[in-house]
Amino acid sequence: MYIENFREKSHFCLIIAIRALYVDKKLLPHSLIESLQKAKILRENADYYDDWSEKAAESLLKSAEQFIEISNKLISQKQ
Repeated sequence: MYIENFREKSHFCLIIAIRALYVDKKLLPHSLIESLQKAKILRENADYYDDWSEKAAESLLKSAEQFIEISNKLISQKQ
C-alpha cells in the first residue's frame, strides 16, 4: 500500500484497498484476497477464542508465498 501512497492500519480496510487497487485490475488473483480474508478470520479466532490449528495455518502458506512473489513483482515495476 505504501507504493500507492496509502497507509492503512485496519485489516478490513486493507483487504478492501487491495481488492480495489489490485484484484479488480487483475494484478492479483481473486483467490489471494480470499486467502487474506481467511487468514484474518483464522488470526481473530486464535487471538480471541483460542481456536487454532496447525493444519489451517499450513493451508495458507502457499497462498502467502504466492502473494509475496506477486507483490515483489508489482513493487519492482513501480520503482
